Amino acid sequence: MTKQHRFDGFHTAFLAAAMTFLPGIVSAVPVDATLDYTCVFPIIEEQSMQVAITSDMPERLAPGEASGVFNIDAVATVSADAWNGLHFVGSKTLSGKVNAASVISAPGLTLPLVIPMQIPSKALPDSQEAFSVSASGQTPSLSFTTANTGEVDIVVGDLVMQLQPLDGNTNPTGLGFFESECSLDSGQTGLLHTIIVDEETSQDAVFPFIGQATINQHSDLPLSGTLVLAVEPGSTDIAGDMVFDSARLIVKVISFFNTLTLEADVAFHPQGEADGSISNDSLTLRQSTEVQLQNARLKMFGLPISSSGMGQCKSQSPVMLNLSTPGDGNFSLNGGGPLEGQFELPPFTDCGLLTSAINQLISGMDNHMNITLTGEL
Repeated sequence: MTKQHRFDGFHTAFLAAAMTFLPGIVSAVPVDATLDYTCVFPIIEEQSMQVAITSDMPERLAPGEASGVFNIDAVATVSADAWNGLHFVGSKTLSGKVNAASVISAPGLTLPLVIPMQIPSKALPDSQEAFSVSASGQTPSLSFTTANTGEVDIVVGDLVMQLQPLDGNTNPTGLGFFESECSLDSGQTGLLHTIIVDEETSQDAVFPFIGQATINQHSDLPLSGTLVLAVEPGSTDIAGDMVFDSARLIVKVISFFNTLTLEADVAFHPQGEADGSISNDSLTLRQSTEVQLQNARLKMFGLPISSSGMGQCKSQSPVMLNLSTPGDGNFSLNGGGPLEGQFELPPFTDCGLLTSAINQLISGMDNHMNITLTGEL
């Protein structure tokens, strides 16, 4: 039985197995492997060939979760002796296809798989030298059952290349359309990637929030936005993105017969990801953010004071928000919960003539924030 026939049998067994092919999108990571083969070519017999394989594959899947298709790319380095044999019969270009044998191995499951890959037309070098040939293909989407929880190994095996060399007039050479069998050299596992099938897969929880910040004890800034938390299985650490909506700040100070009012739109620009941890029913969260004031107006006795010269009025340094679940509250990934904390508002810069007044009115340490995560979307 030829390798091609064995591959066809593998393919039939694979399609008949208890693995479903479903469309899906999951988080993927780059994977790669470089493998050495020995290939049998016409005229020149056995030649070595190295193949570099790259793809993007998921690190984890839940039982029943579809992996999505895998795009497989490979670059084979063909020996100078192979070039010599092709050149001998007048070859100028090379194209064809590859059937790549692989095996998916999981607890309770061993399935052979054939990955068909296409080789686009490649112009051969003008002189004798090693050269590279690219191929690409795609696997079906994969899904595993609870019986397969654990490590799923994707192992690459032998290759069968079906090649078509053409001469300078795009006519077939004396070799015609020939087949070359490539065996994986000994001492290599062929392991391309390992996927963990686990009930506890990484998950993102998305929470809208509302609340307020009290600035220097005399002004409330309404808050709203969205917090996205990424929770890794088996870990109490979290990472996430905290996005604030723009808010309107109104600070009014009454001293004797003088009324001073500051109005401004407040924009938060997070600096990097939020991080923190989940422990029991509590969440701690740290987020660094730049605070910018826009459309600032200062009024005295209700009359506007000039705001000319205002640039990108913003905090001189990022504000560090340290928020946590209060003692009388609780947090869950399903229902959210309250968060609160103190923070320092550093001096502002590039606010033109209003810089001094803004810093006197709102900069300082006596600020408090409380928000409520209203539940996962």
